[in-house]
Amino acid sequence: MPDDNATPDNGQPEQYWLDHREHRNRTHEWRRASKKEGRRERLLQDWYGSDLARGIKLERHRPARKLGDSVDSVLRRVVPRNMVLIEELQENWASVVGGDNARYSKPVRINENVLEVEVVNPSWMYVLSTVHAANIKNAVSNFTEGKVKDVRFRPQGKSY
Repeated sequence: MPDDNATPDNGQPEQYWLDHREHRNRTHEWRRASKKEGRRERLLQDWYGSDLARGIKLERHRPARKLGDSVDSVLRRVVPRNMVLIEELQENWASVVGGDNARYSKPVRINENVLEVEVVNPSWMYVLSTVHAANIKNAVSNFTEGKVKDVRFRPQGKSY
């Protein structure tokens, strides 16, 4: 029986040793088991019979990933990190800074580890930049795991 802890070239134990990897860059009907992988699967059928071999193959294959997870991982490699981070901040803004603060402000961009926040009117600009600035800065820093170092408030519609 094949060893469950066989080590591949990278030195890590191989848990999913029945994955089809040799043709992973191919598509459609060409993305099937290679000759070596096919021989390995036929050998399992000979050893265990077709019913048991099917169960063993399912145990040894990597679990299926959700399509959304695959798309997210590709987008994280393609889209700049600041865009992903600002999107996460925008989605969770109310939970990060509180409902009242979120109602009158919104994060618009990250430039050199500084979050720029648009504020809807001058009175809230004063309140956020004086009374709540330290709390918002700490909350944003905690949410982004230290990737955002500072927060700047600006009037709505004005770009720098």
